[in-house]
Amino acid sequence: MILILSTQMDTCSADVYAYLRGRGAEAMLIDDSLDIASFGLNWKVGASFNGDFVSLNSRRVRLKDVTGILLRYMNPFNPNVEMSALDQQYVVFELGAALQGLLRAFRGPVINRPIPAITGHVFTAVDRLAAVEKAGFRMANTYIASSKEAIMELAGRLGPKAALGSMTYQFQTEVVETAQLKGAIEKVMGAESMCPMYVQEIPEGQFHRVLVVGDNVFGVEVANGAFPAKPGSTARNAEAPVAPELAERCRRLANSLGVGFCQIGSVHTGTEWICVDETDFPFYEDCEEGLRMRVAEALGDLLLSGKEAEQ
Repeated sequence: MILILSTQMDTCSADVYAYLRGRGAEAMLIDDSLDIASFGLNWKVGASFNGDFVSLNSRRVRLKDVTGILLRYMNPFNPNVEMSALDQQYVVFELGAALQGLLRAFRGPVINRPIPAITGHVFTAVDRLAAVEKAGFRMANTYIASSKEAIMELAGRLGPKAALGSMTYQFQTEVVETAQLKGAIEKVMGAESMCPMYVQEIPEGQFHRVLVVGDNVFGVEVANGAFPAKPGSTARNAEAPVAPELAERCRRLANSLGVGFCQIGSVHTGTEWICVDETDFPFYEDCEEGLRMRVAEALGDLLLSGKEAEQ
C-alpha cells in the first residue's frame, strides 16, 4: 500500500496516483484536509509496527502494509464551531506534531519526510547549508530580518533582482526587480506584520530550473532567464536540456538533503553556480504535459522501488 497525502489542488499527486493504479499497485490518495484531520492513529512509539494502524476514510490500514508515502501536503484541520480559534489552532498543531512524528519514524520510504518549517530553508540549518556547498553550489547572498524596516534598508544595496520570502512560509516567495522591492514588502507584510523574512540577491547570469526525482534530473525551460512561475501559472514550459555538470550537482544536493523530490533553482554566472532556490514540495503545473508525466512516472517508480534518498 502506498499512501499519498495531498490536496485536491495538487496535479502532481493525482498524476502519481493514476500512474500507480495503472501499474496495478495498491495506492490510496488522501487529498482532503478533513480526512487528514481524522487520521485515526494507533502507534506504539519505539515498538514494532506489526500491530499499529491508521484509520483512513473508515478503512483501517496497518502500518506494516504501507510500503511508501508521498507527502505533498499536511495541514490537519477539522473546524469545530464550538471551539475558539485559539483552541482550534492548538488542535491543529497537536495533530500536525503527531503526524510529523509518525512520518519521521516510518521505516519505509517517505517522499519527503517533513522538517520543521523554520529549518526548511537550506540557509537556516548548518547541515543543509553545508550540503549546498558540498554539492558544488554557492548560496546566494541572503539577508534575514524580523522587521519591515530592517528589510527596507537593504533595498538600496542589492543587485537588479531580489527574492523576498517568509521564514515560516506564510506567503509565496516572490522575485521582483529591486526597484519594486519596497512595494512588495509593503504588500506582503502590511503595516503591522513582524513576520520573519528573508531577501536574497539574484545575481546576473543564466537561470536554470531543475526537478530532481531520485537519480532522475529534469530541466524546465525558463523564459528570458526569469525566475520560475508561481503555482496557478497558465504558462506551459517545455523540458530543457541539463548540462551533465549541473545534473550531477543537483543529484548530490538532493541526496545530501535526504529528499526524493525537489526543485533546485540556480544561476550560472560564468565562473560559479549560485543556488537561489531549493524547494522540497515543488509544483509542476506550469510544465508541459509530457514533462509532467515523466516526472510523475519517476516518482511512482521511486515509491514502487522502496528506496529513499540518503539520510
